[in-house]
Amino acid sequence: MADAETLLNTILTGNSTVTRLVNTRIYPLVMPQSPTLPAVTYQRVNANPVNTLSGYSGLMNPHITVNSFATDYGQAKEIANAIHVAMNAATTMRTILTNEMDGWEPDANLFVVSQDFSCWLAEA
Repeated sequence: MADAETLLNTILTGNSTVTRLVNTRIYPLVMPQSPTLPAVTYQRVNANPVNTLSGYSGLMNPHITVNSFATDYGQAKEIANAIHVAMNAATTMRTILTNEMDGWEPDANLFVVSQDFSCWLAEA
């Protein structure tokens, strides 16, 4: 089975609403210099192996942050909503939105909506 970051990228790039809004501008960790907007970044915040009294269960519960960047606040919110819908519909891993926060990046003049997802998947 793929790691959570690969699965997340596949979920987002395979969703027609997300790609209509950001095309293929979905990047791990950071956007490129002088990016075309809007765009999305994602990063794994932590990786939690699920253990039982018998040892490692074969399940992982990583937490991933997804950031939606746009020059317009409404557009950043629209992208974040599309991401939430795509993540809820995913079948390759289960995800739960645990936090969402609106922000502003003053150096880049960008609105950002940051979403934290708790992801559940089985390792191979």
